[in-house]
Amino acid sequence: ALLGFFAGYGMLSRQLLLRGGPAHPLLLLLEQQHFECTRYEYSMNRVVDVAAALAARGYNPQLACELELAVTADPVFGDNVGCFRVAVRDGRAEVTRVREPCADALSLDVRALASLYGGFFSPAQLALTDAVGGTARGLDLAALVFSGPTAAMPDMF
Repeated sequence: ALLGFFAGYGMLSRQLLLRGGPAHPLLLLLEQQHFECTRYEYSMNRVVDVAAALAARGYNPQLACELELAVTADPVFGDNVGCFRVAVRDGRAEVTRVREPCADALSLDVRALASLYGGFFSPAQLALTDAVGGTARGLDLAALVFSGPTAAMPDMF
């Protein structure tokens, strides 16, 4: 209905400006993929406190599992380096620092964690560039834990 409304103004303009992310739902309503991305700026986030960020993030409420992350490097905040157990239940996570990771722990630096945390890259995409290391089981589990829509912010400031 919304695109039909805009189509009614087709005699006035051949273009419609849509500010949205790369996977905006309105793009699915187009009969053909006739759109052009004229400006795209990547989302940026910085994990300042790994444990607090992981605990504050929302998770799938149907998921109940534990994931271990070994953060290997953070050039700014050294306290972020270490192993963390993320226990997800009821849409929340309890995060504890552990001494040694289990066999299925993901190994990644804080930059890769920020991309994973915000939904910008999946564990499989990060593994293609060796930005994350781990077992196939660990990567699959991380994909479930960090699943969600692609991060996007349509506002400019």
